[in-house]
Amino acid sequence: HASQRNDLTFMNNLLHCGNILESLSMAYQSCPSGQLHEIWEFFDGWIVFLVSQTLEDEANSSTPADTTSVATTELSFAVQMYIVFIKNIRADKQNSPELRDLCETSVTTSISKLLGKANNGSSPDISADSEGNRGTLMRLGFDLCGWLVDLHTRSCFWIESIDVDGHGSSFLLTQNDDDVDKLNVLGYLRSVAEATVSSEQFKTWKESWLHTYWQS
Repeated sequence: HASQRNDLTFMNNLLHCGNILESLSMAYQSCPSGQLHEIWEFFDGWIVFLVSQTLEDEANSSTPADTTSVATTELSFAVQMYIVFIKNIRADKQNSPELRDLCETSVTTSISKLLGKANNGSSPDISADSEGNRGTLMRLGFDLCGWLVDLHTRSCFWIESIDVDGHGSSFLLTQNDDDVDKLNVLGYLRSVAEATVSSEQFKTWKESWLHTYWQS
């Protein structure tokens, strides 16, 4: 595991190398439209698998210190690689319908996994404590979701008879009770905010901050 972790740390460091990022960006920008679907499914499936592995490692760990697993480190790398790919896709009139569908599919797969969507269609589990693996998964999920919204909006721009603002907003919302597999991202964010402000940790921080403010 130590060797795997060192390899993944090295791979994560590569994403901070300008030359490597530039090469990846150029490769994705020049990628034929016919290959986008295959690359997309690779990243999406990779993330879904790693989330399951991360949660399994956490369940099997004997102490909290063990919960930062190799899968968690690899998951962070996978999400960042996915984001590099999404950021550099050139949406046009030809590929925009497929890109829009891929973005909407990912909300029900990788995003739902990262943000903790239950399989039975119920609301995601919200915990006031955002530490550990769950906090890491949530942060990665929100980061990835933001770039999916960006690409989805760029794709809608090229599709005729679509209200970009309206359709972009609906992308983040469950439309009806039958759409149980789609995560209501805006509702999720509201639940997270409400859970956070009602937590004892937040109340303690607020009191400390106000005390420091009025003493200054």
